[in-house]
Amino acid sequence: MAGFSIDGVAIVTGAATSSAFDHALMSLTSSDSSVSASGIGKETAIAFAAEGAAAVVFADINLKGAQDAAEISRQLGKSSEYRALALKVDVGDAESVAGMVATVVEAFGRIDYSINCAGLVPETATTIPDADVRDLERLHRVHVVGMLNCIQEVGKVMKSQAPATVNGRYGPRASTIRGTIVNVSSMFGLCVGMGQMPYTVTKHAMIGLSKNAALDMAPHGVRVNTLVPGWVDTPMTSDVPGLAAARIRRSVEVCVPIARMATAEEIADVALFLASPRSSYMYGASVQVDGGLMLGPHRNRPGEEEEGSPMYSW
Repeated sequence: MAGFSIDGVAIVTGAATSSAFDHALMSLTSSDSSVSASGIGKETAIAFAAEGAAAVVFADINLKGAQDAAEISRQLGKSSEYRALALKVDVGDAESVAGMVATVVEAFGRIDYSINCAGLVPETATTIPDADVRDLERLHRVHVVGMLNCIQEVGKVMKSQAPATVNGRYGPRASTIRGTIVNVSSMFGLCVGMGQMPYTVTKHAMIGLSKNAALDMAPHGVRVNTLVPGWVDTPMTSDVPGLAAARIRRSVEVCVPIARMATAEEIADVALFLASPRSSYMYGASVQVDGGLMLGPHRNRPGEEEEGSPMYSW
């Protein structure tokens, strides 16, 4: 079995500290609208450090939050030569992403892992008849265009660099893999949510884009896969417009067999698996990490029928 072998250079977008997340950021103008995943990104970046990465880049529109997360990682980095770099990036701006990638290559020489976690939620919850196309455009710019910008710029670097050596059960072995990309979508990329059209549309698009990228990049030695989380206990979850905390808890209890949300750390663990040599034969996969959510509603609480149906459907 190949080891985790997380010993290269990783870029994680949406990697700011959760404490720095501010709901006001979700109403930024279109020229500055890449918002932290506020939990998953940060925990994934820190997990890379804790598992032995040589360097981790914490990239986010919120530079202070990225710097704070990078500082936390310095306390947990496994490698004695571990380095952390915090960068401000607007993933929806191609020039900003190109500048980020150029800075990383200049600092570290290569990019082994790229985890795309930057995300937004809609400003309001509205059904299709009342939907504002500007909400769709705002989320499309970050989720779809932003992800494409990162895949393109990082992919250019990865396909031109030498493959990494993999430590297998019988010792080091040659590899044709030059880099791995993990795109973080959502359960709403597989189902739909009442009043969440901009989010579900763009999260579906992310999965399609990721699969196409996997097909196009495979001949160049670059693996691309998608991580599809269910409900995750992060500040972003608590700020979903139109979904009160009590309603979210009720839906989790009804629709998730283990009746709880995931922690950001649990999602980060799967992101590292998808980035590591242990998933070396996985290309274009969409990996659900949802506590069984997509199996369908499994029980009703007393009075649930009167209170309303779950907020999503299959």
